[in-house]
Order: sequence, then C-alpha cells, then structure tokens
Amino acid sequence: MAESRKHELGGIFANLPTDGSPLANPWAQEASPTVPLSTITPEELADLVEPVRVEPVHAPAARADAARGGAAQDAPARVLPKAEHPGVTGWFLLLDTGQQLMIPARSFVAGRRPGESEQGLPTVTIPDPHKTISRVHARFDLIDDQWHATDLGSANGIVTIGEEGTESIVEPGGSTRLVGRFVLGLVGMQFVRIPGVS
Repeated sequence: MAESRKHELGGIFANLPTDGSPLANPWAQEASPTVPLSTITPEELADLVEPVRVEPVHAPAARADAARGGAAQDAPARVLPKAEHPGVTGWFLLLDTGQQLMIPARSFVAGRRPGESEQGLPTVTIPDPHKTISRVHARFDLIDDQWHATDLGSANGIVTIGEEGTESIVEPGGSTRLVGRFVLGLVGMQFVRIPGVS
C-alpha cells in the first residue's frame, strides 16, 4: 500500500488504544482526519489492523481435559428422559379450528390462561377469542389409554359429545371419560393419537 494512503487511513485508527484499555468517546476528542470506510479495501485494512487470535470456548470438562494434556472433545448431547419430551403421551389436542396443541404429560391442566397449576401439573393454554373458556378450566388425565376430564369449577363446564352425537354436560367439579369430541366454552376439540408413537 502506498505510504500516503497508509498515512491517510492511519488517522482512522490513530486513537484506538493498544494496551487493552476501553475506547475513549470519539466525540470528546479532537477529530482526526477520516476516510469513508467504504473506500478501504480489505488488503488495506489488513495492513492497518493487527490480527487478533480468538480462543475457542469449551465446556469446563473439555477445558480440564485439555489442561491435563487430553484432547478437548465435545460432550455428547443430553438425551431427555421420555417424560421431558413434548408430546411424550403420543397424543395431541386437535381444536375444531385445525390448530394442534402438543400434550406435555399424561396429566395436565388446560384453560384460557392457566399459568402455573396449583396441583403442580404442566399446563396447556387453549386459544379462545370469545373468552368462554375459564382461565383454569379442566384437568385431563390419560388412564389406561383413555383420556378423562375433570371440570375445575369452570364457568361454562365441559360438554362431551358421544359416538351417536349426544351431548352431556359435566357439572363443575365432575369427571368423565372422553370418547370423542368435547367442548370447553365454545371451543370444540378432541384428543388425537400421533401415528407411530406409543
């Protein structure tokens, strides 16, 4: 690079600290001659800036192995216990709108805004633009491969729809075995098994 160009570009980097101290506020200093960065070629930049060596970050165990002279190896991925996998039940909740909600466990609490369950169970939020589902509406349990619903004192209860299309209302606090479609508030849904998952 020509000396005149190097001197011209050097003004950009003249105020950069070389001792590791923090950068000073450029507006508090006297302005140095500047060159638009878009006019600097990568080769010119390489002549002006000293390369910095970056050390890779390793997990503590890998760093300890490397310090003892062993090879740093990536730790294998942690395999989640079956109970921690989403959809572990092999089921999802299919809403009449077509939306599918993954079931987090064999027992869970559902509602419009369930937050944390008082029973310490996982929760599922069911979208309800009409707000007919209670904040904490029902508890669902998978028992012997059958879903059971317990109303948790909801305002609009649970309506089950039998195989013949007959409707039954589950009273607040009551429980029932679900055999097909059911309705919370105005939102219809049903449990659907995920193919190939047992």
